[in-house]
Amino acid sequence: MLHRFGKVIHRRKKPLALILAALQEEFLEGVMGSIYDALITERPYRKAISRADAIRILEEESQKGKLDADVVGHLKAFIAS
Repeated sequence: MLHRFGKVIHRRKKPLALILAALQEEFLEGVMGSIYDALITERPYRKAISRADAIRILEEESQKGKLDADVVGHLKAFIAS
């Protein structure tokens, strides 16, 4: 897999750092969506929380440095649209 990935990078002629940054951003957005969904979805062991409270929690965690503030901002913009 890594060997094939290297060939794709070479063919695209983009610096590895740019490709990895794009992949990381996409991955983080997926993770952030999963966290948000886990907060707003009712579970057998707890009630769902409101969407506003979920965003507040994500913002608080980003202010503590536990989550990427830019990705939280992207999620807020996506939800607002």
